[in-house]
Amino acid sequence: MATGQHGCIFCGNKPLTKEHIWCQWITEYVSRTTNKYAFGHVVAHKKPEDNIERSSLRAGDPIGANVRVVCGPCNNEWMSQLQEKAKPHLIPLFKGETVWLKKSAQAAIADWIIMATMTAEYIQRDPSMIAISQTDRNKFFERKPLANWKVWIAPFQRKHWIGQWVHTSVPIYPSEDVPPLTSDGRPRPNAQNTTFVIGQLYAHAMNGPYPNIVHDWEWRGTERARHLLRQVFPTVYRDIAWPTSYLTDADAITFATAFNDYVSGLG
Repeated sequence: MATGQHGCIFCGNKPLTKEHIWCQWITEYVSRTTNKYAFGHVVAHKKPEDNIERSSLRAGDPIGANVRVVCGPCNNEWMSQLQEKAKPHLIPLFKGETVWLKKSAQAAIADWIIMATMTAEYIQRDPSMIAISQTDRNKFFERKPLANWKVWIAPFQRKHWIGQWVHTSVPIYPSEDVPPLTSDGRPRPNAQNTTFVIGQLYAHAMNGPYPNIVHDWEWRGTERARHLLRQVFPTVYRDIAWPTSYLTDADAITFATAFNDYVSGLG
């Protein structure tokens, strides 16, 4: 299958169309309330001085963000079907309504978050920062199981934190390997953590090249995350009564940057 570097990131085909990362229908339930939003990306290395940190304010409302990285058939067929399947479960989460999330609902929500995470990586417009592998995108396109992913959700009522999308990518390679390098000579990232907020839904997704990196991650040094976040992929709860306890602004930023802080602390 094509790499998707010059074609669709999922199937490799052309031409490309603009994909709304968080779906156009969201505006029916989440108001566009801002004309600018915060965008943050970090490539974390063991040596903090090697970290690459980028943050900026971007024009427009983040709900309308789109990227031109998928083809028409993917956008209008299986991706649209996935969105429609998740939609009735997402709307109550966006609005902070009471709902009971069974395993099937959790799976649909997790699929939508993973899809958004895969497309949202391309907001940053720098191919060297893309950490999600083509293998994982191919598996997702083919609806095959993703082995090295985790997804969490929590309710969040924003107060002062203006973060909308926070992305941390990390190069993780065995010491005996020679990692591929970016254009500036640093190891290319192959693991990532993404946090985004839509309405009152706080979503966090991570993946990496090795099972132990993801499966053994237990929010080290961030005890509140273990109590406040609900894992929806792989599912561990038979049911989730929503909303659970709301995150504070401090929780939101701490959880979004926890893995970056952990990796930097290893140095």
